[in-house]
Amino acid sequence: MKENYNLLCCLDEKNYKENGSKFQRTAVRAVIRDGNRIAMIRSSKYGEYKFPGGGMEKTEQIKDTIKREVEEETGLTVISDSLKYLGSVVERRKGEKEDIFEMLSHYYECMVKDSNGMQKLDAYEAEYGYKLEYISLEEAIINNEGIKDISNIPWIKRDTEVMKLLTKAAT
Repeated sequence: MKENYNLLCCLDEKNYKENGSKFQRTAVRAVIRDGNRIAMIRSSKYGEYKFPGGGMEKTEQIKDTIKREVEEETGLTVISDSLKYLGSVVERRKGEKEDIFEMLSHYYECMVKDSNGMQKLDAYEAEYGYKLEYISLEEAIINNEGIKDISNIPWIKRDTEVMKLLTKAAT
């Protein structure tokens, strides 16, 4: 796990008991560029865009997680030596089982090569209708900001904020 990281932002809903029990999760997210477009996962259920990626398993290294998650969600293969660390986001909110849910997401820019294109989605990902789409950051931001009910898609805040930071960094 990354011990020292560049904090891009902290999204703290402050809707939890301060001294309560805490569940922490670490995830890795991929920023895959194709010209002026980014590879994003779009949900047909809610219509939001998110970066490919997901939670680290206990025995995994960051490189292993990003390769596995990108392949599962997109069918693309990450080129291992192309990983470039961009920064991390911390999220805190009321948890479902524990009092506090804390997510640390590390963002990496990487290059990919086509593979079989077959997704291997988890049950909830299939239910949400996840599909790979290439879109400009500006279009993805406009789309995500237009979604009113985000109660079932809390990651939309995190990924939209990162999209804005990437857009700002490019100017």
